[in-house]
This record gives sequence, C-alpha cells and structure tokens, in this order.
Amino acid sequence: FPDAYFAHNFGRRIAAHLRAHLAGAGTVLDYGCGPGFLVPHLAALGKEVTATDASADAIAAVNRSFSKVMGFRGAVTVDQLVADKARFDAGVSIEVVEHLSDAHLAQFFHNLAALLTPSGVAVITTPNEENLELSMVYCPESDRVFHRWQHLRSWTAESLAASVAANGFVVERTYTTDFS
Repeated sequence: FPDAYFAHNFGRRIAAHLRAHLAGAGTVLDYGCGPGFLVPHLAALGKEVTATDASADAIAAVNRSFSKVMGFRGAVTVDQLVADKARFDAGVSIEVVEHLSDAHLAQFFHNLAALLTPSGVAVITTPNEENLELSMVYCPESDRVFHRWQHLRSWTAESLAASVAANGFVVERTYTTDFS
C-alpha cells in the first residue's frame, strides 16, 4: 500500500526541503529506505544516492524499482556498507527512529556515524510529539494492542536532539516542520 508510506506521499516536498541541508553533499545515503520512495527525489537533486534498509526484501525491491534512476547507486544492507567502509557526505533517515527499540537505536547511530565522512551531515526526521495512543489498534487474532505504524516511541525536538548528541553527533539544529 504505497499510500501508507510517508515518503510516497511527501517525497518531493521532503527532498525540496532537504535541498539546503544537502547542498554540499555529492553522495547521500537513504538510511531506512523502506520501499525507496525517496530515492528518485534525492537523485533529482543531483545526488548520488545509495539506499539501505533492515529488510532484505525491501533492498531487493528498491533495486528492482529504481535501477534505471540516474544517480541511484543501488540498495545494500547496512552491514555490507560498514564492511566495505563506505562513506557518504550525507545520511538521511526519514521517519525511521520512532520505529527503533533502544538497542536498535544505538546501533542505528553507531552505523550512521561509521558511514558518514568526517564532515558528513545527518538529517533525521520523525513525527513530532506524536500521541501514540491515538494510533493504537487491537488485533482479535493475537489479542494484542499495537501501534498501527509500529511506532515504539514519541519524539520531541528536544528529545531527538538529546539522543542525537548522546550518540556522539553534534546537533546543528532541530526544528518542527509540516511536509503536508
């Protein structure tokens, strides 16, 4: 269901907003790319784009879907990028961190730091001050309640900045925006 994906609905607007943040970047990593809906928009900015995701199925689908996009370098696993000592001028992670457990969040930041050049820039977006309870649903099959989009945490500009800083990054700025 492509319409359920944030980057499918707002990819062009997100990329337009990112243009200034990525001005000095030639290579960009789409970290947590999912189906890759942001890839063509980042490439349209004149960037060399590599994508990565935790799902091998997503990586295969992104490679199939965007192989002909000028500037797309391919989708590979994070482990492969780290093993290859790949480096990027920028890493973008759009609507990913709210899905990560504490352990996965720590690994996310560790990998992102390893994949950026020394002057690399990270851009991270997440829903702001999301009320998780509003998107909880009940599954009668499992008798469980879960978040409709599998969000595990709610972030504020302040909590995101604190987490980014606690994981070794220098926070240039945090702010709220509305891509819609």
